[in-house]
Amino acid sequence: MGEVSATRQGKGGIELSSLDWLLLHHRVKLLDRQEILRKLDIQTGNRVLDLGCGPGLWTQLLADAVGPSGRIVGIDFDSYLLAHAGKITRESHPSHDISFRQMDFSDIGVLDETFDVVFFSNCFCYLSDPSAIVESMKRVTRPGSRVIGRNWDGEPFLLYPMDVGLLSLVQHHLVQATENQTEGAYFDHYFGRKMPGLFRRQDFRHVTCDTHVIQRFGPADPDLAAYIRTNGEWMGDKIAGRIDEDALAEWYAHFDPDDPRCVYLADEFYFCMIEMAVTGYV
Repeated sequence: MGEVSATRQGKGGIELSSLDWLLLHHRVKLLDRQEILRKLDIQTGNRVLDLGCGPGLWTQLLADAVGPSGRIVGIDFDSYLLAHAGKITRESHPSHDISFRQMDFSDIGVLDETFDVVFFSNCFCYLSDPSAIVESMKRVTRPGSRVIGRNWDGEPFLLYPMDVGLLSLVQHHLVQATENQTEGAYFDHYFGRKMPGLFRRQDFRHVTCDTHVIQRFGPADPDLAAYIRTNGEWMGDKIAGRIDEDALAEWYAHFDPDDPRCVYLADEFYFCMIEMAVTGYV
C-alpha cells in the first residue's frame, strides 16, 4: 500500500480516535474549523465546557474565542489524550483559564459549575443512545445559554477522479457494515443528519443547523494525502468480504501512491464532504 497511513484506533479500539489521526484531521481542517467557530459567535468571557475534548485541539480554538477572561473545562475519558491537551494548551494559551478532567460523558451531571456554552465535536457518534447525556448537558448549561454539537455525515464523501459506480458500491456496503452494531464497538458514520432531530426531541429552544461544505483540490499536500488515504483504507477495511475482491483491490489502488490510479495525486483531484453544527438554547 505504499506510504504508511495514520493509526486509526484509539483507546479501547475506538474508531478514528488515535492521537495521530486526530492531529492529522485537525491540520487538514483547521481553517474550516476556525470558520465554523467564527459563525457560532462564542463570546469573549464565556465559560465553555468542551465535552469529549480529546487532545485539546478544539479547546485551543475555543480559547481563542473566549480570551483570557473566559474559562474552558475540557472533559475526556482518555488520560493519554488529556495529557496532550494539557501540554499544548499550556504552551499556546498560558494566560487562559483552561482545565481538564478525566471522566465519562455520563458523569458530567456532577460538575459543580455551569456554563454559557457546552460544546461537543465528533464524539456522540460513538454513543448508540446519547439522549441521557444530552439531558446532563442541559443541567450544566446556564438558562438562556447554548449547547452546540458538531459532527460530519459520511454519505456525501465525493472523490474524483474515481468511477462513480465504484464509489457508490463502497458507500452502499459501508452503510450495511455499520448497521446493527453493539455497544462498545458502536460508531455512527451518519450522525450529522441526526443531530437536529436529537436536539428537538430534547426540547431545546431555537434549534438551528449550519451545514458546512469541506472541499479540497489536488494534487494533495502530504497532510491531505494522508487524510484521504486513511479514510479510503478505513472504508475498504470496513467492507472487506462484502464486495468482490477485484472491486476491493481497485478501491485500494485509488489510495496507493505507487499506483497510477491514486486519486489524491491527480491534478484534477477533488474531495468534498459535509459537516453540521447544531445549536440549541436551554
